[in-house]
Amino acid sequence: MFIYTSEFDKLWKSIFKDIKNLEEVEQLLLQNPKAGNVIKGTEGLRKLRWRLDSKGKRGGIRILYVDFE
Repeated sequence: MFIYTSEFDKLWKSIFKDIKNLEEVEQLLLQNPKAGNVIKGTEGLRKLRWRLDSKGKRGGIRILYVDFE
């Protein structure tokens, strides 16, 4: 299950141009919930870097998430 912040709900369409891209991130995290690196000092908050096709070599976003086992 994914729970999104209200800020994410407002902004996701400008980040992920179609729902397919968001679904790709969700599938990755479902298959490998530990995909991102733990941010030091947060006790479990993870950061995942995600490349966006439309942004070129350096383009992309950082996704912060917590996996509650």
